[in-house]
Amino acid sequence: MNECNICLNFGRPIKYKTSRVSICQWCVTNIIKNYDYPSKYECDFEKSEILFNYEYQLTDGEFSKDFEPSSPYKRTKEEVYSEAESIVKRNEALLTTLFRNYFNNDKRNKEIILIFKDLTERYQEQYDEELENYRNNLRQYKKNREDYISHKTDIINEKYKDWLSDIVSYDDSSSIRNKLIRAYYYGLVDGERNRVSRLHSDEMEPIRETILKEDNFTCVICKDDKQPELHVHHIIPLEYYGTHNLSNLVTLCYSCHNKQHEGMVVTRNKTLKRQKTGGDFVAISIKTSGYSKNDKIIEIGAIKFIKGKPYSKFWSLIDTELTPLKKTPSIEVVIPRLSKFVGNYKLALHNSSFILRFLNSHLMNITNEKIDILPLSKEKIPYLHNHKLKTLAQLYNLPFDGEHDRSDEVALVIGKVYIKCQRITKQMIKDKKFIKVL
Repeated sequence: MNECNICLNFGRPIKYKTSRVSICQWCVTNIIKNYDYPSKYECDFEKSEILFNYEYQLTDGEFSKDFEPSSPYKRTKEEVYSEAESIVKRNEALLTTLFRNYFNNDKRNKEIILIFKDLTERYQEQYDEELENYRNNLRQYKKNREDYISHKTDIINEKYKDWLSDIVSYDDSSSIRNKLIRAYYYGLVDGERNRVSRLHSDEMEPIRETILKEDNFTCVICKDDKQPELHVHHIIPLEYYGTHNLSNLVTLCYSCHNKQHEGMVVTRNKTLKRQKTGGDFVAISIKTSGYSKNDKIIEIGAIKFIKGKPYSKFWSLIDTELTPLKKTPSIEVVIPRLSKFVGNYKLALHNSSFILRFLNSHLMNITNEKIDILPLSKEKIPYLHNHKLKTLAQLYNLPFDGEHDRSDEVALVIGKVYIKCQRITKQMIKDKKFIKVL
């Protein structure tokens, strides 16, 4: 996302870019300069306009009584007879009309009666059809009107959302009104123009931790993820009606933070203690047909972790008499694939002597650094009654079913337990707080 969320401009370089908001320095300066502009009142005024239009639809618009379908008109017998009489006379010649008027009116009356009956049947059918349409239209009108009234809040909110969406995403980007509405929408400024006071350190600390985690403990300006001291900076300062909303907060290193506040020196923070992640490594698990040296590997799974997070996985069944499945590869095919997947990454294993004995027997000459979480967990968590993988998984509430899990699922548990053990300090061991490791 290289577009500024405030000016919608792709051309300006982004000053602060996070998962929450992107904003250029030009917009930061503009918002600060025009901080008295009532962006929330603009939004409230638009809501009142939407409400007025909603009410108008009920009183004078498409849901008013004026738009209620009208019932069809039914002709009277007199009107139909008069029309039949007009048709007969219209079809008569002049001499015929004069003759019938004085000497032979009965024949005319018979013709009028025949046409009258025909018209009566035709108009009745027409009326019945119009009446059915009227009833359907009336039902639909009432239903639409009732829905319109019962969904008043949803309709108003939807129209307001559409209006705001147009402002935020499409409308004229040069208007300071629209820019400040976007700033309000993203939570950068307080729309009611209340100056927010600074939070107490106890209130600010959980917010600070959230921001640091979301920004991956990296300064959003210099992109340095190795800085020992990180600060949380308000994009729009509180004195210019900035907020404590997460969108208005970014992670900066001390040097970059200092540059954002001309004429003052930023207070130093305590050095950041970064959580250990175990770095980049591959966790491996295997399943075998037994425990003796003559038994065979029947399944191999591995999970690659990058910066402590699962990145990719490897899994394969092995062609043996215990896995009589079609297209199951042999161990000679799987081992080179596993070697390529592992590369030069260090390995995390549980009971490494068992796993390596089987892998080395198939000429997988492993020279990578190895971490066995069995002795590691005994060192870090000495108070457990045993250090089986199932016990360690239960300790940290990790899903584990033992022999029914696939080997890649077991490898995932091994990797996570390794990371948990890495984070246990000597003081935690002394205080028996190893269970509370995040």
